[in-house]
Formats: sequence, C-alpha cells, structure tokens
Amino acid sequence: MTVHEPETRDRSDTGREKVKAAQASRLADEERRKREAADATGLRRRALESALQRSDSIFPLPDIRALGCLGPDNEFRLRVALLVDHPRFDQVILLLILVSTAFLAIDSPLNAPCSTLSLFLALSDWFFTPIFIMEMVLKVIAVGAKPYIGNGWNQLDFLVVATSTYGLTTGAPTLTCTGGGSSVASLKALRAMRAFKPLRAMKRAAGLRALIDALLGCIPSVLEVCAVCMLFFLVFAIFLVSFLKGRLRHCGDARFWEASEPPTYASLEDAGDDTLCRCWGYRWTPVVSQSFDNVFVATLSLFEMATTEGWIDVMYAAVDSTGRANMPRRDENPGWYAVFLIFMLVGSFLFLNLFVGVVCDSFEKMR
Repeated sequence: MTVHEPETRDRSDTGREKVKAAQASRLADEERRKREAADATGLRRRALESALQRSDSIFPLPDIRALGCLGPDNEFRLRVALLVDHPRFDQVILLLILVSTAFLAIDSPLNAPCSTLSLFLALSDWFFTPIFIMEMVLKVIAVGAKPYIGNGWNQLDFLVVATSTYGLTTGAPTLTCTGGGSSVASLKALRAMRAFKPLRAMKRAAGLRALIDALLGCIPSVLEVCAVCMLFFLVFAIFLVSFLKGRLRHCGDARFWEASEPPTYASLEDAGDDTLCRCWGYRWTPVVSQSFDNVFVATLSLFEMATTEGWIDVMYAAVDSTGRANMPRRDENPGWYAVFLIFMLVGSFLFLNLFVGVVCDSFEKMR
C-alpha cells in the first residue's frame, strides 16, 4: 500500500489540475461571453442613439440577413452600420464626390493622351472608384442588398459606380498613353454617364435631396397645370389664327441690311400688297419671327410670348396688320393691345407662376 501511495497521489493531483483548468477555461468563456454581450449591448445602444438623434439614420436595420448570413444583431454588421451611419462618413464621401466632379470638369477630349494632366486624371479615376465601390459594399452589408437597391438614390449611385468600374477595366490602356480604351464606341457612351456624378452629391446634402424629392413629388400636380395651360394656349391659338393668319408680313429686302452692301435709304410703304412687292423685286417676309399661320406654330409662339420673350414686337405687328397680303400700317387695329395684354396677364403672370406655387406647396408638404 505504501509503495503505490505516491502514484495515487500524483493521479489525484493531476485530476485536480484538470478540474482547475476546466473551471478556469469555463470562467474565461463566461467572461468572454459577458464581454461580447456587453459589446453587443453597447453597439445596440449606440445604434438606438443614432436612430433617435438623426432622422435620416439607417437604424433600425432591416430584419433580414445581409449577404445571406449577417443578421440584424450581428456584431460585424452593427459595426459597419455604425460606420456608415456616422455623419463624418457622408461628409468624407461628399468631399470625394466634389473633388472627383472637379476633376471631371477639368477633363477634355482635346487633352493630349500622354500629357501630365491626362495621366493625372486617369490615376484619379483609379483612386476614387475603389473608394466608391467600398462605400457601396459597406452599405450593402449594413442594410442588405434588396433594401439598398430599392432606393432611387442608391440606384443612381450603383449606376454611376458600375459605369465607372467598367470604364476603368476597359479604358486601362490610357495609363500607358495608348488611348486604346477611349476609342471603344461603347466606352464613349458609358463615359457620358459620368455626367451623373454631380447628382450623387445631392444625396448627401439634405436640403438638395429634399428639393429634388419635392420636384419629383409635384410632377402629377405640374402635369395638371400643364394641361390647363395647354388648353388656355390652344383657345388663344385658334382665336389668333382665325384673325391673324398670313397677316404678319410686309415687303422687305434683306440686302438693305447686309454689311457688304452700301447704305441704302428707301421706303417700301408704297408696296401695297405682296404682288406689287414681288414685281419690284423685293420679298414678302414676316414682320416678326413668331407666326399665327397655323394652330401648332401659334401655340409655340404663345408659349414663347408667355415667357415675356419678344411679346411686345408681336403685339405691335398685330396692331399694325391690315389684311392678308397687304402692307401693315401703324396702329391700324389698336384693339389687339387689349387681347395681348389679357393673354400676358393670364398666360404669363398667372399660369406660369402656378408652377412655382405647385413646387413650393410640394416642398412645404415634404418638410
């Protein structure tokens, strides 16, 4: 019995050490789980604070699995979402968009392919595009692919980033001064999509985004105003065509006003009609660029007049008109003053200002 006592004691000591090690490992696991739970609780608390402080916060996150494996309570997804939701993140991205837009304005098809400016602009594309790709990936991780692509502004972002990425992969030879990528017809068409880059800045500016949303939201009301305006213009167009068709013309000769011709002083008032005008070798030309010879042209003329562009000249031409194929005489029909003034009061000062009122009303509703 005494011979085996040391061996028995060693086994018992080893057993106690194993028990202690298991207890220490269990305590460490519990401590780690508590730490992870505390971290997760802290992340959720920060997410809740962000949702309460910012009206445009991405929190609460959609109750879906981002990328098919990251749930709403996943620590990695919460950290990415907090990064994306931080105000500094949007400010940095906005600054990069503005800088890339400035570089886009500097670019020109007249730049030499091997010039320092062309190479610098090509390298700037390689710098900015991966950053924008990373921004898009982070947002997909934060909110999920379907909610991300379901937003109209995000669709614009995706379109611009996708075309920029395709432009880089196809136009890579520009870095070696060959310019081969820029000669591809499909690439030229896609490079035109770079014009949408400045629009990405609107998404980050709350005021601009609200204004664009207001403009898009008031489209149905604007269409109703357009319909009313078109009916009003159509009524006036039919009325004016009935009385002024073919009347806003006179006898003239363009050679009188050419700089290469010597000064000519003449009066064509004695050319009483178009027949006599042509017999004298002159031309029967319109008094103004606007016309009321048919309803379509008359409607376009009225729309131009409603913008207050040249409406006084048209009014004077109508007042001086005497008859079809007859020379105008000054103040022959003063009643047209009242007609054109009524049109301007209603068509310009009332109807066109309705557009401003509709946009302002929509903007106030969205606020």
